[in-house]
Amino acid sequence: GGRLVYSTCSLNPIEDEAVVAAALRKYGDTVTIVPLPDLSGLRGRPGLETWLVPHLHNDDVEDCYWEQPEDVPIEFREK
Repeated sequence: GGRLVYSTCSLNPIEDEAVVAAALRKYGDTVTIVPLPDLSGLRGRPGLETWLVPHLHNDDVEDCYWEQPEDVPIEFREK
């Protein structure tokens, strides 16, 4: 048992929601998401459930996005 708190200062869903989604896929029913407790002065919002992954390495195509991180071709995942 234990508690893991994941917090970032980023508004980038690839750094935020995608990390949480990957953990949920990997650990399945062994982890749960709990609501943000009432912390005086802080406001929380629900995370995104979908986001677009931009293609940063293709000069020939503008506005190229993938809907899921796993849709990104393998040759671009490590860059």
